[in-house]
Formats: sequence, structure tokens, C-alpha cells
Amino acid sequence: MNILILTNIYPSDNSIKGTFIEEQAKALSTQHQVFVFVFSINNKEFKPFKKYDLTEQTSKNLTIYRFTIFKTFPFLNQIKCFYYAAKVVKHKIINNKKIDIIHSHFCYPSGLLGLFLKKNTHIPLVITEHSSILEGQFRTFLHKIIVVKVLKKADVLIAVSKTLMQSMLKYVNRRIEIVPNVVDTSKFKLKVETTVPINIGFLGILNNHRKGLDLLIDAISNIKYKNYILHIGGEGKLLEYYKKFAKEKNIFHLCRFYGNIPYQEVPLFFSKIDIFVLPSRIESFGVVLLEAMACGIPVIATICGGPEDFVTNKVGIIVKPNDSFAITEAIDKMIATYSNYDSLKIREYVESNFGVAVLCNQLTNLYKRK
Repeated sequence: MNILILTNIYPSDNSIKGTFIEEQAKALSTQHQVFVFVFSINNKEFKPFKKYDLTEQTSKNLTIYRFTIFKTFPFLNQIKCFYYAAKVVKHKIINNKKIDIIHSHFCYPSGLLGLFLKKNTHIPLVITEHSSILEGQFRTFLHKIIVVKVLKKADVLIAVSKTLMQSMLKYVNRRIEIVPNVVDTSKFKLKVETTVPINIGFLGILNNHRKGLDLLIDAISNIKYKNYILHIGGEGKLLEYYKKFAKEKNIFHLCRFYGNIPYQEVPLFFSKIDIFVLPSRIESFGVVLLEAMACGIPVIATICGGPEDFVTNKVGIIVKPNDSFAITEAIDKMIATYSNYDSLKIREYVESNFGVAVLCNQLTNLYKRK
């Protein structure tokens, strides 16, 4: 099949956003011809009379188009972006590549673009929603109207977790499939030996408190086992705040702040870790947990939207959100019972439920229904 993926986020040299979409595109390209159209607005450069920039890169069965328009006059950015994006997709890709399926990631803006193309080409539209934005967090009333319309008109709707599916059902009464994110386990090396001191890891974007690093720092300052190192990967505007907070909790000397970790270096980061903790306050999925588990590392996560779908007592511990004491207890328990976790079985669990072949077969079956 020839699959067109529409998205406004995708990893680049300057950003790791959209890695989960890239991994899905790569997985699909093992069985299909995949064309990814990434569209964005460059708000840093004011070029009102320039139409757009378009680059194309092909590797085996995967072609990536990067479409960029530049900042223009007020209120025209979105209109200009959708107009030219639709035009380029239709004439350059759809008319030349015999596209069988349009697959948009996120209802807006990619879903809106996909809906327009569906109406003009009659190609079936599949939408995967990843975001918790459906939990009443619409930017404007118009945004809500657009999202609901897209949810109603898509041929197939996909949520990445049960909680997200329930959020979507508040706005539409129709069938919604659950297809989780994918992990290419071949990128992650199995860790079979623990170390002393024990190494506890965290990895996430630090622009707000959603990932719960403040909870982890508070929790780990109170654990019984004191011979540990806390490895913290990620950058953001709150990085200095977290460093200061670690000092206030008298554990800064036990913390290693790595800053930004490029995606290709994530497996190396996990090779240092014995226990991975993601104490998110809200999480539509939490693929970083699966990546840690692909290394055979047991995890601690919270009931916050996504992790409760796949973190079982055989691969880790799940606790209630926004509770540093519960995280403290979970870390203490995991250290005390660490020998009960089988690293190979943890990795096999990821491969058999979230691996490339599994994801590709799930989506292919959904595509064929249309």
C-alpha cells in the first residue's frame, strides 16, 4: 500500500518532537511505501511574499517532505499554510504516488488538512490522536469545532490509550480503535546486570511540571536506600529550577543532569540505568517507559492516562499520580525485590505487544478495512 502520513511535528536536527510518529512511519515502511508530509510555520523569519520551502528526502520505502511557510501578516499564517500545503500534497504526492490511505497524526492541524484532502480526493482518512488536548483543553471555541468535526468525519479513529479513547468519546459516539505507540527493540540493548550504587533514571522534557520530576526529586530524598545515583535526562526552561530543588533536598551531589539527550543516544542513557521512573501528572501514552523496558529495565509510573495500559506488576510498579510518598514507597519496594524482575521477559513483553511487526500488522488491518 502507498500511505501518506500528515503531521506538523517530526524530528529534525533541531528538535526531537514527534519521534513517536517517525518510529511509526519507519515501522510501516517495512511493509509499505510511506510518504510523510511535515508542514510547519517558521515564525522567526518574516517573508510575506515567499510562498514556501519544500525539501524531499528518500530512504528505501520512506520519503519525507518538509514543507515550511514563513511568517506573514497577522491572521494569514494559518490560511497560507493550509492553502499551499493542500496544493502541494495534492499535486506533488497524491496525483503522482497513487496514495491508498491518508493517515493524520493529531486532529488539528493535521486532521483538518487530511479532511480537506479526503473530500477532494475521496481517499480514506485515518486519524491517530496522541494528545490530552481533548480533555477540555481547546485553545479556542473554533478549535473545538474543528476537532469535533474531524473526529466525526474521519473514516477510522485511533487513540493511543484507553483513557484517551474515553476522552474522545465525550465528543463523538462512534468506534475508536486503540493502537499504541511502537518501539523498535533492535535499537535498545538488553541490560542484564545491576550496579552499585543503584542507578535510577528519568527522561523527559522539562518545560513544565507534567513529567513530575519535582515529585521524583522529593520522593528519592526520602528513600531508605541511600547508595544511589539519580540520572536526569532532558532540558527545558525548568531545568535550573530542578537543579535548585535537588540542592534544597540535599541530593544534588547524587544527581547527574545530562541536559538534552538526542534520540539516537537514548539507548546509551538507558545502559546506565537499573530502575526507570516516570512520575507524570498526565500522559497520553508514555513511550519512554517502553523504551526503558526494551532494555529489560523495570519501571515505576503513575496512573495518569497512558502508562496504566501497559505497566503490569511483572514489568514494574504503577502508583497514583501527584504523590511523592507513593513514589518513595515504590522505589524502596523495587530495590528490595529487584531480583524478582526478569530483564529478558520485560524486553520480550515489549517486543510481543509493541514491536515493529505488531504495530505494522495492526495498522495494515485497519487500512484494509477501508
